[in-house]
Formats: sequence, structure tokens, C-alpha cells
Amino acid sequence: MRKSKTGQVIQSTRGAGVVDRHISARIRALRNLKEMSQEELGTALGVSFQQVQKYEKGMNRVSGSRLMQIASALDCEPSYLLEDAPTNGKAVKHIVRDGMLSVASLDEVARDHVGIRLFKAYLGLSPNLRIAITQMAERLVVTA
Repeated sequence: MRKSKTGQVIQSTRGAGVVDRHISARIRALRNLKEMSQEELGTALGVSFQQVQKYEKGMNRVSGSRLMQIASALDCEPSYLLEDAPTNGKAVKHIVRDGMLSVASLDEVARDHVGIRLFKAYLGLSPNLRIAITQMAERLVVTA
């Protein structure tokens, strides 16, 4: 990544850029949420699980047609994989101005099995337990 004379970020034509990494993270997060293995996704796409790994790590860019295939295999709209993609090289904020969580923050929870397990367990709790656990987590964040 380099900058123009005006300081604007210029996307390199070589290697994965910030948008490519965003798409990669969205693919991995959604695959994990759907409890699908890389091998299962690869089979649906007609590629090896190693190729899926390369897509998810951002080592290989995802073409437009492959993006459509991945969206179909993951049962989502292709626009979901592009949603909130950074366009200027800046990191995506997890909490936006109005206090709402960004899509990127939800993706972060879904990136690994621990986040998914936590989310599923939380949804299974009664409202009173949800409040108690949320308050405890907020206190832990402040003291950490």
C-alpha cells in the first residue's frame, strides 16, 4: 500500500489489500457461523480446502465470479461479503458514532469457535442472566 502526493491511500495491484482482507474475514466468519468446514466449502466451490484457506487468509484474492459462488455456498447475498468494506485503508471502527456496533465487531465475534460458542450460549440464557453476565463483562473490561 502506498500514498499519492495528496496523501490518499493507493491500493497496490500486487497482493491482498484492505478490501481483500475484509472479504476474507467475512468469508471465514460466515463459514464459522454456519459451522461449515473449509473442506465442505471447498467441495461446494470445486476447490481444495487449501484454496479456501488462502482465500480466508487473504493470500489469494477472491474474483467477482468466485465471490458469487462463495455467497451461494454460504447462503448469503454477495453484498454481505462486501458490506462495510474499508475504502480508504483505515481500520473499521467497532462502535460507530450513534453507539451501535459495526458489522465488523459482529464479524470479529464470529471469526473463531470461541466467539460463536459464547454467542450461542448467551442467546440461550434468560433475560435476567443476560443482564447479569453483560454487567460482569463490562466490569471486566474496565479492570483489564
